[in-house]
Amino acid sequence: MSAEKQARPGGDQGAWGNSRGRNSAGTHSSSQAREGQDATVIQIPPKAWEHLAREEQRPLEIAREALTRLSPRRADDFDQVRIIGRILHGVSAELYGDWVSWAATHQYTAEYCATVWASFAKSTATPVGLGLLISFVRKDSGDTTFGKRGGA
Repeated sequence: MSAEKQARPGGDQGAWGNSRGRNSAGTHSSSQAREGQDATVIQIPPKAWEHLAREEQRPLEIAREALTRLSPRRADDFDQVRIIGRILHGVSAELYGDWVSWAATHQYTAEYCATVWASFAKSTATPVGLGLLISFVRKDSGDTTFGKRGGA
């Protein structure tokens, strides 16, 4: 059956015959076909989507755990505090409170942290990723497995 002849409830076929969404069985399906071709429908069980949701949370969990494992000496260095903040900012805005709490246990005020955090959005500097934070923790704690699957 060609894509233009298929009727899918609740979905707009669009120019290429795209349709995505939950079907009556509670699974997600995806189809994409060009005009004159049969559409391929892939059924994905709900449990597969749960796995993807957990994967999205993993960077947040790693970042939060990292803050508990960093050497306190890192907070004595203004540049290190900024780098750690930039990393967390790049991972998720949800980590702002975690960064402020970590920095506040040292010498930095919430007002100062708010100003620095806001500067990250305006920055044209090369982004730094979670891998750098993981390497800091591995160096500081000696835990060479930190951040790997199955680890923290």
